Amino acid sequence: IPLIFGEETVGILFVNYRRPNPFSEDQKRAIELLALQLAIAIHNIRLLRGYQKRTDQLLALFDASEIISQSTDKKEILDAILEKAVDSVIGYYKKDTLFGSIEVYDRERKELVLDNIYPPDYPLADGIEIGCRRSILKENSVDGRIGITGRAVVSGKIQRVGNIVADEDYVLYNTQSKSEMAIPIKNEQGVIAVLDLEHTEKNAFDGSDEAIFKALADFAAVTINNIEESLFRRRAQAIAFMGSWGANVVHDVNREVGAIRRQITILQQNESLSDDVKDKLMLIDSYAGSIDFPELPVNPENIHIQAS
Repeated sequence: IPLIFGEETVGILFVNYRRPNPFSEDQKRAIELLALQLAIAIHNIRLLRGYQKRTDQLLALFDASEIISQSTDKKEILDAILEKAVDSVIGYYKKDTLFGSIEVYDRERKELVLDNIYPPDYPLADGIEIGCRRSILKENSVDGRIGITGRAVVSGKIQRVGNIVADEDYVLYNTQSKSEMAIPIKNEQGVIAVLDLEHTEKNAFDGSDEAIFKALADFAAVTINNIEESLFRRRAQAIAFMGSWGANVVHDVNREVGAIRRQITILQQNESLSDDVKDKLMLIDSYAGSIDFPELPVNPENIHIQAS
């Protein structure tokens, strides 16, 4: 007997005897009544679980917002939304069924860099580790697969995939995963990172998950953008105080940094390099990139500094 609530079938009630036994009309009515009561009970349980899940998600959003609003560190912010995103969902599933990751987007190289995973001890596929890179360009990717997170960068939109095995872009991070959701974190320049969640069950994520994770990503993006703008202003003001000499220094430093990074790019094209050497070159390049200065006009009068 189908268990029906409204227009939704929520289950099946199966009743049988081990020997032939025709059901009387009273038995049929009793079973139908039981089926109706079971359908109502299942529907109410699902509603309750849904309310509990929404409550936990809102609490996770609140907790993350407190951490993010008080932080001035980009990585700390990204780690906070990763942990809260996973915690807001993981309570409804068995242990080791869900894991999340943050991949930072290197816009210059058009690559995603695995920055963190949560839980931190979650088993990953061979060759996948913190710091590994993956191109978002199909022509530079293995079998043309850019990953679901790569597609989130290219499209700038949330990717919710119920069956990743059948997805043409999926890249294996965990052998047990069946479904995935990738949420791009964006500022005015575009995607800066991707929050990604994978689950061992198909169709594990729904619209409420998507809404709460998007809210986390949007809040983090605004905060990170404010931090970067504040840093830019402080560096610009410091250099502006040095006048035209400071502007010349900026130009000279940036020229040398650019030369260093170009030489690194040339070295990285050598296929005979070991993985250890490649990792060190990437580290050197990240250090070089971090000391780029904002370009300033030679005339300091063009820079307006507001005293605080």
